[in-house]
Amino acid sequence: MPKFRQLPPYVSVTKTGIYRYRRTVPEPLRKHVGKREIKESLGKDYTTMLKKAAELEGLVTTLFSQKPNEGGNHQAIILNKMKEYGLRAQTVAAVAMGVDVKNKEEMGATNALGALIDDLANEPAEPLVPEELIRGLSEGQIPVTLESALDDYQARRIKANPRREKVTVTTIERHKTVLREALGKAMVNDKMLTRLRRIDARAVRDHMFNAGLAPSSVRRRLNDISAAVNEAIREYDLEMINPFHKLEVPNSQHRRDQRLPLDNDDMKLLAPIMDTDDDLGLIWQTMRDTGARLGEIVGLRCRDLDVANNFIAIRSYGDRGLKTSGSERDVPIPEDLTVGLQKLKGNHPDEPLFPRYDRVRGEDSCSQTLMKRLRKVIKDDKKAVDSLRHRFKDLLRDTDCPETLAREIMGHSDQSSAANYGRGSALKRKRKAMEKTWVRQEI
Repeated sequence: MPKFRQLPPYVSVTKTGIYRYRRTVPEPLRKHVGKREIKESLGKDYTTMLKKAAELEGLVTTLFSQKPNEGGNHQAIILNKMKEYGLRAQTVAAVAMGVDVKNKEEMGATNALGALIDDLANEPAEPLVPEELIRGLSEGQIPVTLESALDDYQARRIKANPRREKVTVTTIERHKTVLREALGKAMVNDKMLTRLRRIDARAVRDHMFNAGLAPSSVRRRLNDISAAVNEAIREYDLEMINPFHKLEVPNSQHRRDQRLPLDNDDMKLLAPIMDTDDDLGLIWQTMRDTGARLGEIVGLRCRDLDVANNFIAIRSYGDRGLKTSGSERDVPIPEDLTVGLQKLKGNHPDEPLFPRYDRVRGEDSCSQTLMKRLRKVIKDDKKAVDSLRHRFKDLLRDTDCPETLAREIMGHSDQSSAANYGRGSALKRKRKAMEKTWVRQEI
């Protein structure tokens, strides 16, 4: 196997070239999972392996997120028990989608479901699954709770970006803690999601404010929770309105003075320590000349640098996504920057252009190192690495670049629907607009 092909977590390769997933089941969960470890062959094809490993890791992470001492992940427990009772995959899927299996002409499946419900109802003094969820199951409804909605959301985020698994799990667990503190454990773990009301959402918001969180942090966390609830409503066809949708958070609106752009004097001070020939300097110069996000630059592969035509292709990869659908784009760069980046190109197109930061939390490490350099000369707290992107947007405005073209260049998510049709603006048109900013950068 080529050295540059990094393996996802818990994946190894045998001597015969077969990829294998292997992960130990935590001790408290072995009783419910029914095994000590989860093993799965992923075949020999690298691309297929990446897809299968991401899907499997998402499912396993969701399963491992249950906590038996807190009542457990009821959705995972019920689905596992359904499989134990020999219910056919179609029946499990039907229940998961909220279909009333009693109307199906599958008496064996229906009888097995009845036996399963009796089993769950006759658990010990403290059953693993609350009575309300068992009643829902008898009506053909998968027990969707606020907790399980967050678990599903977590699994999808990890599948989309496996590199940030640890950060994602920590973030979702923090959301659960806040929700339990604000609404009570039963409302989060045991009650059907459809029980949630607007008053509950306001209680969560007020709890965050009382805990001393800044308005922007409250808004960010509520957006996460709202997204999880939205996905659950969509995936399980729930008849409810998302109580977190457009919940007002006072003083959370973005203000222009929250982050200031770097000015010409700042750039002159930074030039001696930032315009260097090392990885960090070239990352800074690429951000400076393109307005691209740090993560987009750090994630570049060798194939993304077009030396002949002087541009970079910003693309998502299996384990590294982009912020928005509009972020995927081709961006011109100056010829001297192409020369500098070309020195970093490896022998294979799939190799990372900046291998030092091609790892878990690599983007964070790069950002911190850049900030250390920047703070040597820039002391204003409102100016940071991201101020370079703000500066570039201002330069485009100052050179009368059309707003639609500026959005395409910078990969903004708020591009008009019309801009998403066709091939977008030609590189020549983008270059003509960007060359004006490159001249102004030298003033």
